Amino acid sequence: MSNGVIILSAIVLLFVGMYVYAYSFEYFERIRKARQLKIRQQAEAQYQEHKAVVEKEIKQKFKKIETRSQEIQKELQRLSEFRNEISEKYNNKNAQIDVNTA
Repeated sequence: MSNGVIILSAIVLLFVGMYVYAYSFEYFERIRKARQLKIRQQAEAQYQEHKAVVEKEIKQKFKKIETRSQEIQKELQRLSEFRNEISEKYNNKNAQIDVNTA
């Protein structure tokens, strides 16, 4: 009878060992996939963060360019007004000279 218990426990251990062996690969595969998914999510998060930083830099550069463009337009307007004033003064001077000489 004691030999029967030993044989029965050996058979139970054999089946338990086969069960563990069979499902260990699936368990490790799930762990590996979860790890890969976590790594992929971290990489995606880093990519999105980098993309946001680059987009912010582009917006800042565009804002600087737009500001500079407005400054140039104002300066061109000021120079145009200055040229018109000079031209008016010159024309007035020439008109007065013509009136005096006539």
